[in-house]
Amino acid sequence: MNRIMLFLPMLFFTGCASTTGPDNDLGFAELADLKAFEGCYKNCSDPSDGSASACLSDIIWPKRFEIKSKPEAIFIEQEGSNVLVVSAISNGVAVKKSSFEAGKDFNFKNGRIELDREYIASGAGEPGNVFIGFGTGQTVLGLDDYGQGRVSQSVAFAGTGFLIIPVAGSATDVSKIERSESLCN
Repeated sequence: MNRIMLFLPMLFFTGCASTTGPDNDLGFAELADLKAFEGCYKNCSDPSDGSASACLSDIIWPKRFEIKSKPEAIFIEQEGSNVLVVSAISNGVAVKKSSFEAGKDFNFKNGRIELDREYIASGAGEPGNVFIGFGTGQTVLGLDDYGQGRVSQSVAFAGTGFLIIPVAGSATDVSKIERSESLCN
């Protein structure tokens, strides 16, 4: 009977937390202004260093590029004091270019670019979905102390599974985006 009493709380309060990141992750550097982001970056991270796979083009222009047509690089330049002009580069040519304004398209806080938080609710309406609850996601872009790009994508969720099992969790994936000026020339 005592074993059952110990197992019941575990059954009713299920939760998990997960974090992935590159080897020897330095965290975010404190940057004074947007000028520090200027330069050329490889579009996608290299997951062989232990980091999660992330592509800047998927974050900046969701659903714009197919897997086969993803750009090789992302070029960033500052325009004025609070605008970043971002270009997708393939074979040395800009294939997409957009301007993003601090305070409107993103927030610049503590030397990081924070994108608007996303909120999702699930009512188990889709076939096979047994989760009822809500979740939130956040993407933060920045640089590490060596000037390499750093992407942190986090999600948190809470609700019930199969209508009776409380479930809560969070996950953070950190990716390193290498600077590579030669890709933009």
